Amino acid sequence: MRGSVPHLHVSSGFSARYGASHPCDLIARAAERGIGTVALTDRDMVTGTVRFAKAAMAAGVKPVFGVDLGVAPHVPPADVRRRTPVRGGAHVAEAPFRATFLARDAQGWARLCRMVSAAHAEAFPAGAPPAASWEMFAQYADDGLMVLLGPASEPLRALAAGRTDIAERLLAPWQRVVGGGLRLEVVCWGLSGTGPGSVRLAAHTLALADRLGIPAVLTNAVRYADAVQHRVADVLDAARLLRPVDRRRLDCGERWLKDGPAMTDFTGESGGTVRDVASPDIYTEDYSAAVDFLGLQKIVDRKRIGAQAVCGLSGMALTAAAADSRIKAVATTSMYDMSRSISRGHEDYYTPEQRQKVVDHVSRQRWIDAENGTYARLSHEVPFDENGNVAPSDRVLPTSLPADATRSRRASSTTTAPSAATTHARSTPPPRGPRPPRCRSSNSR
Repeated sequence: MRGSVPHLHVSSGFSARYGASHPCDLIARAAERGIGTVALTDRDMVTGTVRFAKAAMAAGVKPVFGVDLGVAPHVPPADVRRRTPVRGGAHVAEAPFRATFLARDAQGWARLCRMVSAAHAEAFPAGAPPAASWEMFAQYADDGLMVLLGPASEPLRALAAGRTDIAERLLAPWQRVVGGGLRLEVVCWGLSGTGPGSVRLAAHTLALADRLGIPAVLTNAVRYADAVQHRVADVLDAARLLRPVDRRRLDCGERWLKDGPAMTDFTGESGGTVRDVASPDIYTEDYSAAVDFLGLQKIVDRKRIGAQAVCGLSGMALTAAAADSRIKAVATTSMYDMSRSISRGHEDYYTPEQRQKVVDHVSRQRWIDAENGTYARLSHEVPFDENGNVAPSDRVLPTSLPADATRSRRASSTTTAPSAATTHARSTPPPRGPRPPRCRSSNSR
């Protein structure tokens, strides 16, 4: 199904006081939006599976069965005495960490059900939330199960805290137990900071997966079928945790069952249309589109909207501010001129003959894209092999740097490699025209 994106982490209303939509509603929306595969991964239970399976079969959507299960920490925490709530309140204990388990076959589904039952049986006498222990993993994990470790897992919590070393150490036992069935779950709701759903954590997760050779899976950690249901999620959180609706912890509104374009829209315009084109004009327009969005928020003062940019986007931010007087201030840190880099290669290493070869290669690729109805992804700058031929690659930056790499290139590799991994660059010929002036770098070479 063209444009389809599988959803492998979806909670329904059978997730007690967590999911906001019935499984039948989720499948109905999936069919409407052209989503070919949906995995039902309710929290700590599988009671909605039958209704989900029947609805999926009737709608022609491929069902995948799983569970979002609490997980015991690898290192047991020290006992901490919690303060007693005031005015008759009660503490609600939840599993400290979570992981998503997907059944690959009938045997895996049977093992998954046994593991869920064992987690409940172990937790019930103590009145604790269900959490699978490492003994259970050793007993039930096999080739029939796939495990997604997302922002709520112990390794990615360490990664969000900036401790990559601890994250790698915590992933080691998972690799031993799960083996080739381990995946790192990338969740991006466009949030700031380093918490769940943030752009930074998503980028660092991709970088960690690439470094350790663990496949990464993009999900939306769905809680509701439609975007308008995010307020229901806020009420469910308050009911589950026995607390008032906290405006500091409201649902982000992005955890709905998105179609393909919505899931891949990293640089959409005001209307949210996906372009997948690397273009200075489009990047400049993105700043004005961001102003559109911010200016419509009631808490934003339209007279105090600014723009900030790092690396090659700095020139685009300055151009946007020159053309859009709604941008009142600009803060930039530029290491190179992105337009010049795409056109002539990093530090002008393209010869005229090489640049023409790049133009010819990309032009031929566009015919292929037009005939197939798809598009090919190219690297930020098209490389050449030892024989002087175009060597296309879908990587934005090389896996390793040469020994004589410049200071700016080393800095770019260490600071922007994770975020660059999320860039979707369509095959667009290098721009022709007059030779652009060289930008002065803020960190001189």
